[in-house]
Amino acid sequence: MSDQQPVTLAVAITTFNSMRCLPQVLDSLDGLAERVVIVDSGSTDGTRDYARERGCVVIERPWPGPLKQKVFAMEQCEPAKWILLLDSDESLEPELRADMERVIREDDPAIAAWEFQRKIWFLGGWLHHMYQPEWRLRLMRSGQWRMEGKMGLYHDKLVTDGKVGQLKGICRHDSYADIKDAILRAQRYAERAVGRELKGGRWYDFVWCIVDVLWRHGIRQRAFLDGKRGLIMLGITMASKLIRQSYLCEQRLNPRPKDWDNPVV
Repeated sequence: MSDQQPVTLAVAITTFNSMRCLPQVLDSLDGLAERVVIVDSGSTDGTRDYARERGCVVIERPWPGPLKQKVFAMEQCEPAKWILLLDSDESLEPELRADMERVIREDDPAIAAWEFQRKIWFLGGWLHHMYQPEWRLRLMRSGQWRMEGKMGLYHDKLVTDGKVGQLKGICRHDSYADIKDAILRAQRYAERAVGRELKGGRWYDFVWCIVDVLWRHGIRQRAFLDGKRGLIMLGITMASKLIRQSYLCEQRLNPRPKDWDNPVV
């Protein structure tokens, strides 16, 4: 986007049928971002039209996998001093937005990137303990970022070689519409996480999944303190791990190629 005028902050968002959360996401960016770039991979729910109405730059692009799509979206934000990468279900809470405005205004030259805390909003309330703390590196100085991860898998992350600061406040993650949506996503992510390598599927891998989830989330993160929401998410997380091992076991017994490139939304 070299024909664009340089801006202080541009935001990159990849979308696919994202109308459930997109209005709230864009509301949280109003008056903060000078440019919002939406890279859409074939939405049919009005996502693209809505984004255009809100003044976003909308680019239609077939889904090449999460890593390539996010890199492409960030590249379209240039020229910009700062680039913020958000998922289509992530919005800035007021304290985070205010602190982001502050650091962009102060523009400390020693800082190459900023990370913030992301927290899941689930069934009408916060998960204060499950998956916490969850720091995400997302606000990057132009030219000082790169994306790392495995092609086709959802383990991509932004990295920088420079100094990283921490922002105050919370990024709200509206990952799941309801329990049914959470279960279906768990199944899809479990299948995608298998990849093409055999790294599990043995009887002791199933046992270890149960022990690991109970220790990591149930005991160490104290998911029970999130009440019913925490216990439900604990169960869904364990189910996802066990489903993953089931796919690995199947792949061991009957190896065959899978389609790893469909978007999971």
